[in-house]
Amino acid sequence: MPALFRSLDPLPSPRLQDVPRTRLLAAIHAARDANVVVLHGGAGFGKTTLLAQWAQAEAQREAFSALAALSLTDEQADATGFIRALLKAVQDAEAHVSLDAARGALAQQSPLRAAGLLAETLNDLPGSLLLLLDGAQHLSTPAQQCLERFIQVLAEGHQVGLSVYDPSAVPFLTALTARGAVMAFGPSELAFTEEETRRALPWLAPGEPLPLPHDELEGWPIAVGLLRSGPATAGSLDALARWALDRLPPDVRVTVQDMSVWSEWGEAEARELDVPPVATWLEDVTRAGLPVAVQQDGQARPHGLLRRQLKAELALRPERAARCWQRAAATYERQGQLLEALRAAQAGGAAGEALRLAERVTAQHWPRREFWLAREILEGFAVHTLPVLLQQRLAVAQLETGRAAQGAALLQALSEATDLAACSWLALAEHAWRQGDMTVLRTYLDAAARVASTAAEQVQLERFEVRALIRLGRFDVALPRVEALVQRAEALGEPYELGACLSLRGIVLFSLGRTADGVRALQQELAFYDIQHTPYSGIPARMNLALCFAFQGQFDDALREARRAAQDAHASFSRSAARTWITLILVHLMRREYAAAHDEVQRALGSLDLRTLAPQERTDLWVHALECAARTGDAALRAQAERTLDACLLEFPQARAPQWAFVHRAVAFTQARLHLLRPPGQDEATWRELAGALTEMLRQPIPYGPPAMHELHVRLFLAEAQRRAGLPWEENVKAMGPLVPLPLVTGLLRTTEPDLPGVFSHLRQEAWWPAHLPAPVAERAQGPTRPHLRVRSLGRVEVTLDGQAVQFPFAKCEELLMWLALHGPSSRAQIINALWDGSNNPAHAEYFRLIVRRLRTALTQAGAAHLNPVPYTHGLYSLHEDLDVWVDVRAALEGTGSEEQGRDAALAGVFLPRHASEWVQAVRARLVDAALSSLHQQAEEVESHAPDRARQLYQRMLVFDPLSEAAHAGVLRCCEALGDQVGMQAALRARKRALFSSAANGLS
Repeated sequence: MPALFRSLDPLPSPRLQDVPRTRLLAAIHAARDANVVVLHGGAGFGKTTLLAQWAQAEAQREAFSALAALSLTDEQADATGFIRALLKAVQDAEAHVSLDAARGALAQQSPLRAAGLLAETLNDLPGSLLLLLDGAQHLSTPAQQCLERFIQVLAEGHQVGLSVYDPSAVPFLTALTARGAVMAFGPSELAFTEEETRRALPWLAPGEPLPLPHDELEGWPIAVGLLRSGPATAGSLDALARWALDRLPPDVRVTVQDMSVWSEWGEAEARELDVPPVATWLEDVTRAGLPVAVQQDGQARPHGLLRRQLKAELALRPERAARCWQRAAATYERQGQLLEALRAAQAGGAAGEALRLAERVTAQHWPRREFWLAREILEGFAVHTLPVLLQQRLAVAQLETGRAAQGAALLQALSEATDLAACSWLALAEHAWRQGDMTVLRTYLDAAARVASTAAEQVQLERFEVRALIRLGRFDVALPRVEALVQRAEALGEPYELGACLSLRGIVLFSLGRTADGVRALQQELAFYDIQHTPYSGIPARMNLALCFAFQGQFDDALREARRAAQDAHASFSRSAARTWITLILVHLMRREYAAAHDEVQRALGSLDLRTLAPQERTDLWVHALECAARTGDAALRAQAERTLDACLLEFPQARAPQWAFVHRAVAFTQARLHLLRPPGQDEATWRELAGALTEMLRQPIPYGPPAMHELHVRLFLAEAQRRAGLPWEENVKAMGPLVPLPLVTGLLRTTEPDLPGVFSHLRQEAWWPAHLPAPVAERAQGPTRPHLRVRSLGRVEVTLDGQAVQFPFAKCEELLMWLALHGPSSRAQIINALWDGSNNPAHAEYFRLIVRRLRTALTQAGAAHLNPVPYTHGLYSLHEDLDVWVDVRAALEGTGSEEQGRDAALAGVFLPRHASEWVQAVRARLVDAALSSLHQQAEEVESHAPDRARQLYQRMLVFDPLSEAAHAGVLRCCEALGDQVGMQAALRARKRALFSSAANGLS
């Protein structure tokens, strides 16, 4: 058995001094529906500790019937050894289970088949398994394939937890993430919060400030550990590192200075530098309290602050430093760690080697779209020393990271001397798109199409067409195109093309009113980038997600996403930096936090290089600045904004008329909105003039953008201006109804109502509102809109949430929903007793937990994402109190349903037709009694003046209750009243047959 599996014990128990990760455990428990939970981050981030705390918490909660854990440490773990260890771990957890089938497949040298058989065996068990794997990056490719097969076959209810340094080292996680089956927790989530940092420092008094700013600790648990062991008077982390190094013997300090060229310390690295074996000095290092994470295989990973200090000390010995760095560069390259090799070559002064490695590193990272890294690397060389390929990469990286002018100029110069690659033309096209120069954009796209040679480049070209449809507001046309692009990108295995297509899909779905689907697509894209360990690629998606949340009124979520996007854009030098500021300002404006928006405007103006902004970005920023200034009374900023916007109108030549029209429209409309901030008591002529300007704006063609949104904006404010001027205005508001889907309308009304008090007040007074729109915003201001849950159970079961169909994976989910809707809060024992007719089978208790989770997931995906639709409080399950629940059964039982079809369905006994539980049968009987009573009442009411109609009602009663004396007597009376002697004879014969049939059934 390989060394990997020498330790098959469960994960180590949490140590007493470990900080409880309550926040993360709650998030992991909330991700119970995810097939896989991934913890990824560097050494010392507490992944193993968190796995141990997770295992301990699950053992106490008993949410799983079994728990298996493996610590993976061998870098060459083979598939056979992995499956053998997995079988042993599962057997230890499920002692009563026979794994002979999987063992037989393993004996036949088929570990892949054995993995599938093991999962099938677990699927047949009544309970569920939690499998925790620590250090999954150590698995070889065949072993990873076995793990992938195991996870694919494993049924819902089971869960796998993985810890890994870099999730890209486990490639199959990419496909699982794209399908929404993975919940990932990366360094930003694993890092200590300030509260957790304080908990880790027991000597810190309540309210006492931290010895160092929390940001400097980088949230790394091992750095906090150094702070705990170091002197409280240290002024910086570097000072802490020097304090710890001063405690080392001099010879050991020289040794670790040499070892600072390695990111990981082990015996092989020590031999490369001819220094003493690690085992002889590592104990001194750990005893000194240095931030070094020792792994189970004897390797050690030093913290970045320690390496930084040691490298500075090594540089004081230039000859030794050059020799160490050059050896490190050669070793890193042999190991395939090209970026480390490049940095080592540069540190060692080997310019030729550095240039050669730069070409390999950028080629390796280019598919991951890590443009900021490429720019950082290539700007370290003089441009004229770079070959043409690297010059193109440098230019594209500059275009993508906020240095558009330099990048565009370099590519233009190269295009005159050589043929550009398709990616270079596409980067120029993206630049032209941002500049609004559609003529040049078409030229660049044509050039890219001529040289495009890969399917991925074709997908990029088609993405531009979909983006154009979105900008024109043609969402219905864009949807099938973007769905096809998602499928193509997934088939190509191009992760970042897939992410970009998912982003477009989210925008289109949200714009079409499929709110939950749109938000889920954007969140799926962000999780996808996170698992690829490239969160900066998700900046545009995060901005779009922030706006989606804002349009739904979820402003806390919107601000969180907008701030995260701004932080990522700043950290990665992204070209989206200005757009993130604009998004953050817009969210504050939508929330009516004008002072906060004003502060963000000031920060943006102080942080951005305004000369490098695209025209639309510059216009949007100053338009928002103008509004913030007007609403907060900042006269100086308002004057500056007006001057700048006037200058923007003069910047565009005739060749860019659409861009000029956009700027002109944005400025004019903003000024009109600000005009409406004045009190209504002005001269009517002023409002007539404003109404005329807005009417003229309504007639002007839209340069680009969703026409419906532009028209809706204008019509709303035109209606207010007309109302103040004493002109007819209602038709303008009525005309807005069919213009846009519900989410965009709702978001727009939420932000415009403060500026249109008269229109909205009148609408409320007159009790008029377009039928398909929600209530006016002011009426919803007291609280969030209650989701409307509609349940039809008579005949075919249909459940909708705010008009969107709810799909249930299991039939029991709909039965559970109906029970809670009719009976209210209930205990687990009550529900299990009802749904399984008093069964005491433990498997039903486990199945109950599964259907509760699936019911929550189904309702959440349908639009109840902001609440837990099935909460568990005080020992009772219930439907959330904020859900507005309507059930057709309740109306039928209470006699409030008046449709004949509904009564016929009740009489047919088709309540929950797929179920036969005793409580369901009881409801069906009550429905029949209620319907019979209703039919009898109707028949008696009409018998005196419409005996023929009454006879039909009495006969319908007899179809379902042949022994009803009231029905038989009623039929006879109606026949007598009608003079129908034949009918009376038939009625008497029917009554006799019913009596004989009943007597015969009783005797039998």
